Order: sequence, then structure tokens, then C-alpha cells
Amino acid sequence: MPKELKGIIGFPLTPTMDDGEKIDQGKLRDYVDFSVDAGLHGLCIVGSTGGKGSFSEDERKTVVEAASKQNNGRVALMVGVSALTTAEVIRLSKHAEDNGADAVLLVSMSYWPLMENEVYEQYARVAEAINIDICVYNNPWTSQFDIKPHLVAKLAQIDNIKYIKESSGDLTRFSANRLATKGKIKILDGWEPTTYQSLISGAEGYCSSLANYNPHEALLLWDLAYEKKDMVKSRQLADRLFPLLDFIGTKTHARVGYAAMELVGRPMGVPRRPMRPLNKEDYGELKRILDQLGWLEQGYTKTALKMRA
Repeated sequence: MPKELKGIIGFPLTPTMDDGEKIDQGKLRDYVDFSVDAGLHGLCIVGSTGGKGSFSEDERKTVVEAASKQNNGRVALMVGVSALTTAEVIRLSKHAEDNGADAVLLVSMSYWPLMENEVYEQYARVAEAINIDICVYNNPWTSQFDIKPHLVAKLAQIDNIKYIKESSGDLTRFSANRLATKGKIKILDGWEPTTYQSLISGAEGYCSSLANYNPHEALLLWDLAYEKKDMVKSRQLADRLFPLLDFIGTKTHARVGYAAMELVGRPMGVPRRPMRPLNKEDYGELKRILDQLGWLEQGYTKTALKMRA
């Protein structure tokens, strides 16, 4: 039986060497162990933060194989399978299933904006090709297509479409999707600036870039907002984290992620061209934010653990 996607799902960067041109599998394996040991409930390999559009099909398969082997079934594993053609999406999805993934994450991508029937057909074809669960990814910022509740309800009628990662930033979607699907679709938050609001609105998971550089406070936010439903303490923590979460949403998860990992003392390389690291001004602003949080030079670990206690 596939493991359930719930709680803090880490979205790792794909570690690179040689100015982003090679994948560092050693650091990838270390990241998997770090995340599992920190207590994350799941991982998504080659998601948006992992640069799914920056690596070839063969490279992505190599990353999935290495991460899945290192995870060895310890936590739920989801694999990003988005690509420009449905044929490639299906190949990546079958490969993920063959390598022990519990689910695949799919945002419909195209140079030309897609039509609703085209988006539905792609999900239907992928669902027919694999037996593991599918997580619909609604990210209109990058896909130029907004998967609205009426389409979510239609997709929910397909047996192995079990989740939606909601990244529109529209907080009404959590109630609207839940009601439209009669609760069949489990909703995961995917937009960092609205994480707190999403969790108290019924999101059952947090797809977290934050967990890359501070898994402890990501877990603390989940525990306070979802498990304990402590509105006061969870809001206080969310307010503390908001400058960083807003910065992530504004400057993009991958750019911020590589810079933040360097600043907290666990460098993962740089994005692959044409994407480049944060510019000097933005890097300085991120450093200021992380310094205020007390996370620089791995000092964040003691701070976060003390807060959890």
C-alpha cells in the first residue's frame, strides 16, 4: 500500500556541481538522510524547488533512483513528473512507480497555454498508465492555467487522483475544493506565504521549501497549527517566519533555496543556467532575514529545537 502524503513534505533542491552543470548525488543522499532524521513526513524529488524544468529526462531518473534507494521506504516519496509532452510525463511516471514512489506530482506544462479539456486528458492518460497515486499541482504562476474547483471535482472522479497541491494563493480554494470533491481530494499547501492560513483552513500537508534549511520550525508550525490547533502560538510562529516565506514566494523557491542552504552552512550548489543565483542585493536581504531568525552558520538547529521543547 502506498504511504499517505500528509504533514511536512520536503521539496529538496537538486544538488549540483560545476556551476550547476552536474548533479551531486552524494549531497542528494545526505539530504535524504538529513530530512528523514529531522522527522519530515515525506519527500518530493524533482519538484519545482528541485528544478524539474532544468534537468534532462535521464538526469531526473537518476536523481529519483538515488533518492528512492537512500530513502528505502522510510517516509512517503513523491516524484515530480511534469514535462512538456504527455509521453514524457508517462515515462517519468512509470519510472517513478517502478522505483518505489508512493505518488507522482503533475502540473500540466506547455509553451502554449492549455485548454481545460487538454489538462483533463493529460491527467486521465497518466492515471491510466500507472497504479500509484497522483497529486494534481495547481500552480497558475508558472503553468498559466488555473485548475479551478469544478475541474478538480471532475479529476477527483478518477480513482488514483488523490491529492491536490494548491499553489494559487487563493485561500478560498481549500474550502471550495473540499466541498466540490465531497472530501475525496486531500489538499496540500504549496504556496509558502499562505502556509499558516492554509493549515488552519484544513490543508492536510505542507509542501515545504522551508524544510530544506530549517525542518524543525517547519515541523513546529505543522504541530501547532494542524495537530494542536493552537491559533495563538501558530500565528506567532507564522508571523515570525513570514518575512522569509514571503521572500521565497517573491524570489522563487529554487533561487532562495540554493542561497539559503549556503547561508546555513549546508551548500547544495547553484541553479542550472539560464537560472542564476540571487543577485547581490537579494542575497544580502536573505542573509539579513536568516540572521534575524538566528539560523546562520547552522545556529538555527539549537534555536528551533529549543522552541519545539
